[in-house]
Amino acid sequence: MVPMKSSYIGRIVALAVFAGLILFQSGQLLAQGRTDSSASKTPIELMPPSQTDHSITIDGTTIEYTAKVGHMVQKDDDDNILGYIFYTAYTKKDRDAASQPLTFCFNGGPGSASIYLHMLTIGPQKAVLLDDGNTPGPPPQLEDNLHTWLAFTDLVFIDPIGTGFSFPHPGADTKKFWGAVPDVQSVGEFIRMYLNESDRWLSPMFVAGESYGGVRGALLAEELQSNRKIKLNLNGIIFISPVYDFISFGEHARNPVYLSQFVQTNATTAWHHNKLDASLQADFDGFLQEVTSWANGEYLLALMKGDRISDSEKRSVAQQMARYTGLSEQFIMLKNLRVTGSEFREELLRDQDISLDRLDARFETGAYELTTTLSPAFNHYVRNVLGYDTMEPYVVSGRVRPWSWGDDGPSPFSVVGNLARVMENNKHMKVYVTAGYYDYACPFATIDYALDQLLLKPELRDNLTRSYYHTGHMVYTPRSELPRFTQEVRQFVLDASGLPEQQ
Repeated sequence: MVPMKSSYIGRIVALAVFAGLILFQSGQLLAQGRTDSSASKTPIELMPPSQTDHSITIDGTTIEYTAKVGHMVQKDDDDNILGYIFYTAYTKKDRDAASQPLTFCFNGGPGSASIYLHMLTIGPQKAVLLDDGNTPGPPPQLEDNLHTWLAFTDLVFIDPIGTGFSFPHPGADTKKFWGAVPDVQSVGEFIRMYLNESDRWLSPMFVAGESYGGVRGALLAEELQSNRKIKLNLNGIIFISPVYDFISFGEHARNPVYLSQFVQTNATTAWHHNKLDASLQADFDGFLQEVTSWANGEYLLALMKGDRISDSEKRSVAQQMARYTGLSEQFIMLKNLRVTGSEFREELLRDQDISLDRLDARFETGAYELTTTLSPAFNHYVRNVLGYDTMEPYVVSGRVRPWSWGDDGPSPFSVVGNLARVMENNKHMKVYVTAGYYDYACPFATIDYALDQLLLKPELRDNLTRSYYHTGHMVYTPRSELPRFTQEVRQFVLDASGLPEQQ
């Protein structure tokens, strides 16, 4: 070993001591940032909001509108800064704000930015997709969205903290955002501040949420209704492929309710891939009605019997299940009548060496990926069209962990009771729900089951509208389905607002 010179060793020691001092002082500063409330009252420097003017022509009518993008600073009751919520707002010009509907839009996750709804179906510009709703080859392209909701409602797209350009204040406790309850408190506070800033308290009001947006939408409606600083009743909620209830949702081979609901998506997916007998392929609606009756009756009862089921009954159920799902009777018996969604997606087209996608079982696994089109499309759009030219990354899917579900945890978590209370307390509020037949993330029968448990009074049941699509999780992505989807939402918004059709 070559000995070190003493002066060299001294320099190393001096550097180590200096580094230790810096770390110690940094630790003190971080501690001060957590404990000194005056420091958290000072906002960080943000890019100023960008406001730009645009127009779009739909069916010969030109809509002039303003786009505004920027952040809203969130504070607690002691005026301490908690975070910064990024939003994109579109407002039509020369309209009476009191009669112009206003819709707040968000995706789910939790942890998803609003980019999917924004750039695929609702906003005035959208990413170009193939006719079937899948992504074309790179680079992505943008086009005017001739089915934008801006034709009948002003729009505000919200990116919850940890997604998009939204972020917590340095040193802030992320528990203030990352949980079922704090999430809607944060989004609710954003809505309150936006209504103040834009003077829109008298506008017909809606929220639209996708996927986990079902949980967020139901809890948010209750938060807006009950929060002492807000006290706002919505005109309506638009739920797109929502999840409400994790009680029956978990993919578990010993959960009879889950299995009885997923078998319906297995059946519709088998129908789509033409794996059934010709007599069943001929009439989709009749086939679905038949499968639903069987799944909620004979099949569910057989599962609930467990080990008490007789061999003959088990064989009979397996035969019927094979007929409805395209799987072999042998495979179903091997699985003890309990075929999970993931097992079905692996098995249906095994002879072709194909597994099916969880979000949209029309496609094979790995062949359906929207994010790599949406992310570059939005990054270009927000900077070059909306004028928000930041170097910060737009986080499409944030790691908002750990996520708090409250004292009960995720397994029994449900917002069915919350949604029921909101509808009972606001008898004027309407609810529109969509679902895709080939969606394994939020299967349509699980949505139906949750809505059937609202136990609404008869006079409130007409306030709920359900609509189904031959699509997956993003019901609006096939070009053939987008006009219908937009028209249904348009009619829903006008009806719930009490506005005439010409709006």
